[in-house]
Amino acid sequence: MSPIVHGVESGRCACVSSTRLRTVLSTLLVSLMLTAAGCATTVRRPIQLDAWGRGDDAELERFLLQAEIVETKRIRTGVTSPKKVLLRRREQTGAAVWKGVDKQYARRDVASERLDDLFFSDKWHYEVAAYRFDRLIGLGCVPVTVIRDVHGEIGSLQAWVDNAISERNRVEKNIELEQPDEYHASLEQRQIFDALIYNVDRTQENILITEPGSKMWLIDHSRAFRLRPQLPGEIVRDPPVISPSLRQRLAELDLETLTAALERLLTRGQIEAILARRDRLLALGR
Repeated sequence: MSPIVHGVESGRCACVSSTRLRTVLSTLLVSLMLTAAGCATTVRRPIQLDAWGRGDDAELERFLLQAEIVETKRIRTGVTSPKKVLLRRREQTGAAVWKGVDKQYARRDVASERLDDLFFSDKWHYEVAAYRFDRLIGLGCVPVTVIRDVHGEIGSLQAWVDNAISERNRVEKNIELEQPDEYHASLEQRQIFDALIYNVDRTQENILITEPGSKMWLIDHSRAFRLRPQLPGEIVRDPPVISPSLRQRLAELDLETLTAALERLLTRGQIEAILARRDRLLALGR
């Protein structure tokens, strides 16, 4: 039998189960924590007037930012209601994926020891942050992504990956890789990248393959950048091999560099969590 809490009101005994009381208190605590977090982690509205990247990336960014929007249509796959956007600038045409999702959730199991995961965000901001972080560490696996207003709504606009097949389709159709060694090396880089941004939402659907059967593209990062400073368990159990060049680039990352690239996209806490995970990853020693 559940413990009972007794109280007296107007001469009558009021009995409330402790289970129900814990539920009420948990809900109240989550509400208060969300309110506090909203005040402490709010970032200013992000804008983008010119290219952030360099070279070919900068050229494609300017196209995404400046091209005329010819048509938009809903993409049937995905839970974030993405849209395919057709673009044109003079003689140049292209396509992109736009996302405007901006949601925050709270878990109710406030007794959990994983306090950093109490708040779960699904934000378009993280698509832009993933692209910029990918370029900062020199992987080149995330398609060029910018901040752009589409029909009065601000969101992320990411270059469409042409002539691509998802890893899921490749496996289901038993399509052999033309350059398997190069592709499997890219999978290790993917594991490192996902660990650093704490992306636990990776599926075979959001790994795309092109050029021909070796180049890997990573998409769909709107649920990444958790606040946990720890690495995902699978990385700790089976650490990936980090190349000397990537190890050096990771070691050179600092708060100032990340803040300059990711401000208005991530909170300071999220940026500090990236650096904490970086330190743990390098300490694994592979």
